[in-house]
Amino acid sequence: MNNLKRVVVVAPTYNEKGSIGKTIPLILSQNGKVPGFEIHVLVTDSSSPDGTGEVAKKIAQINPKVHFLDVKERGLGLAIIEGYKYAASHLDADILMQIDADLQHDPNDIPKFLLKLNEGYEYVQGSRYVRGGENNISPIRQLFSFGSSYVMRILTGIWEISDFTPSFKAYTRDLYERMDWDSIPWHGTTFLIQPAAVVEAKKANAKMTEVPIVFRKRDADKSKNEIANYIIDILGYGFEVRFSNWGVKLPILYWARRSKTFIKFGTVGFVGTIIDFFFYNFFIGQLGIKPATSKAFSTEIAILNNFSFNNFWTFRKRKTNKSVWIKLLIFNIVSFGGLAIGVLIIKFLHLVYGDGVLNLGFFDIQYYNIYFFVSIPPTMVWNFLMNHYFTWKKEEVNNGL
Repeated sequence: MNNLKRVVVVAPTYNEKGSIGKTIPLILSQNGKVPGFEIHVLVTDSSSPDGTGEVAKKIAQINPKVHFLDVKERGLGLAIIEGYKYAASHLDADILMQIDADLQHDPNDIPKFLLKLNEGYEYVQGSRYVRGGENNISPIRQLFSFGSSYVMRILTGIWEISDFTPSFKAYTRDLYERMDWDSIPWHGTTFLIQPAAVVEAKKANAKMTEVPIVFRKRDADKSKNEIANYIIDILGYGFEVRFSNWGVKLPILYWARRSKTFIKFGTVGFVGTIIDFFFYNFFIGQLGIKPATSKAFSTEIAILNNFSFNNFWTFRKRKTNKSVWIKLLIFNIVSFGGLAIGVLIIKFLHLVYGDGVLNLGFFDIQYYNIYFFVSIPPTMVWNFLMNHYFTWKKEEVNNGL
């Protein structure tokens, strides 16, 4: 009779053909390192176009400890949720684990999780920030990872977990069944399911701990995490949890997600505003050009900057039949409308209040700078609405068929 606890390691994949064939054997090689456990692998593939699913299915056909599930739709959250359901209902899992299939997580760390489960813990989180952990990625991604986890600790009040974002984790079957998975925002291609799972485990009164893990650079393929979208999700979800802890239910994450395009547009606009402001002051202070005329010149310089970032970032996934030159033309026309609004506002304020200085006690503000910032909100609203509905309007793409 087999008295071993069955551990099902869920490995979500999308275009991981270059690594999945190496990851599976490494996971299975952990069998026997901690007595009392039998390790299986469940690959949950989102219909990868690169053939990841075919590789995993071939391995599953010859190895009874390897299983394959095609979740059809793309989305990390969906792959994880469906994987857990399948592991619990079809594979009789006693322990549910999760690991990245790209070898950024080291399967040799799996025994650490099993040892903690043997100690009575129900939720074990892999962490790069406890003694022995390593985060061998680029400095920018390190900053993002640390910042995301620290923000989540502050907003959720969960201080016993230092690293919220890794997908290397383990649950007991009992905890899995106690958790409210319907409350976890796993839909879409977001990676928010990782920190949200920590929050829901805490709500289920899980006995939680961490083990050190090594997070490595990818050996193959590329990351699917879009940092800008993830930042918006982290902040939206974190504040929603914080207000919920205070007894106030607000759909902050929903608002944040609905506002993603506007937030990106606003970020680009902020950068453009700095450029605009610099040249605006340069033309006035160094060249002696009047404020309204300076605004016209500085805005045109910012227009080209903003178009580039909006086309290749804000609206990058917006399907349209327009060529880049047509979009640039429309963007300029829209921007000239915004320019006219800004110039008229500044002209009006200059005529009414003239030149002067506002003394705030600790520093002075020139009137023309006040005029500049007053013109920003109405100009931004105009630019966003016109570009959203005209320049990058969603269209059925004509493939010439």
